[in-house]
Amino acid sequence: MTDPIKEILDVWGLKLVNDAQDEVSRVVKYSGGQKPDLINKIKYRVLNTNNGYTFQFTMNDFGKVYPYYKDIEFGRRPGVKGVPTSALLKGFYANHNISPSKVIKEMRLKANPKSKAKANFEKDSKALAFIIQRSIKKKGIEARPFMDNIVNEERIKDLKTMLIPALKKKYVLEIKNALQK
Repeated sequence: MTDPIKEILDVWGLKLVNDAQDEVSRVVKYSGGQKPDLINKIKYRVLNTNNGYTFQFTMNDFGKVYPYYKDIEFGRRPGVKGVPTSALLKGFYANHNISPSKVIKEMRLKANPKSKAKANFEKDSKALAFIIQRSIKKKGIEARPFMDNIVNEERIKDLKTMLIPALKKKYVLEIKNALQK
């Protein structure tokens, strides 16, 4: 027999994840290949504990390398420590729409139209990551808040409204069982 409370939390969690993915897609226009990874890693879990259920909402953190979603939500001031190049490199490898070699080649041709440098994906990726890192450090990143649009009082109120009938039913049954003993 499935627990109706867990079912409600699962329905609510799935809706929360879908809305978060839509909101991130809306606020992040282009992000060096990290957007798809972030969207795919928005998840929820419902854990059954001794004290009831625990609801966890998690987002991509690139395996603890760098919490990218924080830069979307809060932005990044100019002049602070740069974004780790490892996080940028991961974005290049994850997104086939970015060709660091092509970008670096275009930059070299712009600086020196007679340049005949050969493309090297590894080397060009690191060079481009460093250029992006330096630009972010110099200019910062504008905040694009999205969490307030998905986790708000109205959503919490909806969850309470969904849970009340199931909780009433559960506790009425527990009281009836206790009285019968």
